[in-house]
Amino acid sequence: MEALQHPFGLEELLDVIRRRKRFLILPGMLILALSAALAFLLPPVYRSEATILIERQSIPTDLIKTTVTGYVQEQIEVIRQRIVTYDNVLKIAEDFDLYPELRKTDPGSAVERIRKDIAVTMVDINASRPDARGSSTLTIAFTVGFAADTPEVAQAVTRQLAARYLEENRKARSRQAAEVSEFLSREADILQEELNQQEQRLAEFKQERMEELPELMSMNLKLYEKTEEEIERTREQIRNLEGRISATEAEMSLTSPFKDIVGEDGKRVLSAGDRLAQLTAEYLRASAKYSAEHPDITRMRHEISVLADQAGLGARTDELLAELISLQEQLAQARQRYGEEHPSVRKLVAAVTAVQNGLQATLVNPAVPASSTSLIPPDNPRFVALKSQLDAAQAALRAERERQVQLQEKLVEYEARLFKTPVAERDFKSLSRDYANNLKKFGELKEKQLQARLAEQLESGDNAERFVLTSPARLPVTPESPNRLGILLLGGFFAVIAGVGAASLAEYLDRSVHGVRGVALRVGAPPLAVIPEIRVATARILPGGRAAAMVALLLSTSAASLHDTPGSPWMDSTAAASPLEEKTARG
Repeated sequence: MEALQHPFGLEELLDVIRRRKRFLILPGMLILALSAALAFLLPPVYRSEATILIERQSIPTDLIKTTVTGYVQEQIEVIRQRIVTYDNVLKIAEDFDLYPELRKTDPGSAVERIRKDIAVTMVDINASRPDARGSSTLTIAFTVGFAADTPEVAQAVTRQLAARYLEENRKARSRQAAEVSEFLSREADILQEELNQQEQRLAEFKQERMEELPELMSMNLKLYEKTEEEIERTREQIRNLEGRISATEAEMSLTSPFKDIVGEDGKRVLSAGDRLAQLTAEYLRASAKYSAEHPDITRMRHEISVLADQAGLGARTDELLAELISLQEQLAQARQRYGEEHPSVRKLVAAVTAVQNGLQATLVNPAVPASSTSLIPPDNPRFVALKSQLDAAQAALRAERERQVQLQEKLVEYEARLFKTPVAERDFKSLSRDYANNLKKFGELKEKQLQARLAEQLESGDNAERFVLTSPARLPVTPESPNRLGILLLGGFFAVIAGVGAASLAEYLDRSVHGVRGVALRVGAPPLAVIPEIRVATARILPGGRAAAMVALLLSTSAASLHDTPGSPWMDSTAAASPLEEKTARG
């Protein structure tokens, strides 16, 4: 019972180690051999690196602001994408003869491998900014590296990559500054053209609608009021002139245009007009008594025609006289045939009366002789004076009426201006506002254009932000990979783990009885006595055979992993060679 309660101690552990030493040694030696082969057979990879410092702008940004936008990391990544394009990488591979075999069969895979060999690492610091609270991460530099099979190639490619970064950064910043300056110049030209068009539209607007501008509204209102006053004065003047003309015509109608002529007998000689009126009355009275062929009727008709021609009424007088003679003859014949009450006679009597009245109105009217169409000019001074006054008054009346019409037109024009002024003011303000906005924008654009030109000059010099090569590519002395010591140490670690694991697994799968504890556990009682192991010469394995067995185990990795499985020869030999049975048999 004491044996059953005896714990697993150092003696049992040493016994397990002695019994399973092959499982402890062989897997470990195999893994160590593989680790050594891996560490010393992998090709070396050399990496060369160059450090590029990002120098900030030396001129304060308050004086000149750069037009290059984007974060530093973004600029570096953009440059990297430009450098690692397919054509650029393929040219680098051709220049330095990288992956020649792969480049011939699959250029795309060669390009991808070279891209993976290129490494860019940022150098960041935590710094506080004077214009902001707290701290932020700033990129002050970055490293460019390349991994190759030989240190010379790694150094050469890294040197070229660093030079590409410096050149691309300089070109990119100069190009971006030039593009900004060109863009602002182009926009300024477009805005200048638009301003010229707006100025032209404003000039045309002022020229076409000058009278309707809002600044002329007070003047238009004064002109409107003044025109109304002038129209009222013109109307008063027209009324006065019309009164003067009426009075002058009335006085002229009572004044003979000719002087009174006194004959030898002392009597006044009748004028042509008076004589025409007198002959007309006598003719009308005589034509009622005598026929048209009567000598007195013929004489008076002839004299009336002559006087009517002198007064400019000859044609009309001849027509009336001929019509009167014809009607009188018809009336005489009708009276001989019918009585006075006959309708035809009464009709002819009315016609003769009408013609006589017309002839009398034409020849006997006192205004007719005073007509200026008479061939004989008037010689009465009073009449001539009245006639001059009448002509002057009529001319003045015509002038005043024309002036009244002109003033009415001006009044309508001024009124239209006053009504159109709000609309013109709205349109003019719209044009002026657009022009003012564009003018302000043009001024701001010109200022930005000047700043962009200064920024362009800044980028072309040495005072702008730039990349500076502070640590050029060096020739690597030791390879970056493989890490042979690390591989060996890791192989040793896994060798120990594999040996212990293999021994533990073999011990766990072994069902044979070993030692006093095993017997006690299997039988349920401790053994009576323990016979020690008796080693003989035939039981020893020759050193040469042991070495051959070790070599065989190192070369066959599969046998080492399966030696402890049920049914294998290793399992059988182990079970047959238990110490207790050997001791019993030998005893």
